[in-house]
Amino acid sequence: MERITLLDLQALWNESSTPCVSIFLPTHEKGPDTQVDPIALKNLARDAGRRLLAMELREVEARELLAPVEAMVTNQAFWKEQAPGLAVFRSPRLFRAFHLPHAPVERVVVTHRFHTRPLLPALANPVEAYVLAVSLNGVRLLRANAQALRELALPGAPRSLSDFQKYEDAQGDDQYRQAGEGGTYAAGGHQADYKDAQRRYVRAIAKAVAAVINHGPAPLVFAGVEELFAMYREVATATHLLAQPIAGNPDRVPAETLREQALAALQPLRAAEVALAVAAYRERAGTGRSATGLAPVLRAAQAGQVDTLLLQREQERWGRCSPHDGSVETHEPPEPGDDELLDLAASLTLQAGGRILPMPPELQGEPGIEDGVAVLLRY
Repeated sequence: MERITLLDLQALWNESSTPCVSIFLPTHEKGPDTQVDPIALKNLARDAGRRLLAMELREVEARELLAPVEAMVTNQAFWKEQAPGLAVFRSPRLFRAFHLPHAPVERVVVTHRFHTRPLLPALANPVEAYVLAVSLNGVRLLRANAQALRELALPGAPRSLSDFQKYEDAQGDDQYRQAGEGGTYAAGGHQADYKDAQRRYVRAIAKAVAAVINHGPAPLVFAGVEELFAMYREVATATHLLAQPIAGNPDRVPAETLREQALAALQPLRAAEVALAVAAYRERAGTGRSATGLAPVLRAAQAGQVDTLLLQREQERWGRCSPHDGSVETHEPPEPGDDELLDLAASLTLQAGGRILPMPPELQGEPGIEDGVAVLLRY
């Protein structure tokens, strides 16, 4: 089963055949509760069928459209491997199903486009980091975000301190090698004491890491004991190194655990990003460089003007938005074929290269933000 990527999301946004059925449900990764998941999907598919009939599809057309979803219910091999959540998308020309790294609210949406907002916790501006796990016995460089984890090759990096010392000894008494920011160091028979060997080992790692990361914007999270982190910090000036490491020996720590710890360490960065966006919003109020209210926000999103969308995750607004003049009609409760308009604003923002941030509590009660959305505009 696939995990969704931004390219997959783009394909969902670009789907033009209708109607589009979007199904979300929390699932169980293991244990006896996994037996209820196929039943839950079957019930949601029936709900989708009723909604399709309400949109005046013939019963035979609705059954044909939902046949791939119904087939999933009895596919025992499929249910053997699950994640916290499942998303299923079906239109006349497209059928996709994805594991989600989070548990979405159980939901069926049937309208003229796919409903993608439940994917945003994993896909809207996913936080990404490099994780460098260093001990005297090994080195690992990982690239991690909310959806995926990948171990990267580190050409030129020593495999361990003992291997590095053997390499030094093999170079001979007169060999000198550049050790990154720390200058040169002697090798071979005149090897320095153990601490100096550790410093040279860390310098060699830092040089290899810098070549792979290539000064990219993603932060680097160090995982290792404080002593090695202090050595690394002295020579890793070219990287976006987080001030606080994941402390402790990482040798026996699974890569997935390191990913979770690294993403948790990045949360203060996201909080600072939100605070800066809030300050910018307040500074731009009344200047024409910000907008609130459902209709103005949707018009700006349709025009590709949105740089930052501050979105209240729990808020929903159902209705219809004209693609011609941006006029908005809202309904409570939703009517058949209605769109979730905050989802529309989010998808248009991401398609135009904007970013989405959670709206903080201090903004939610301010005048004009009753719809749960505010934006910073590019122009």
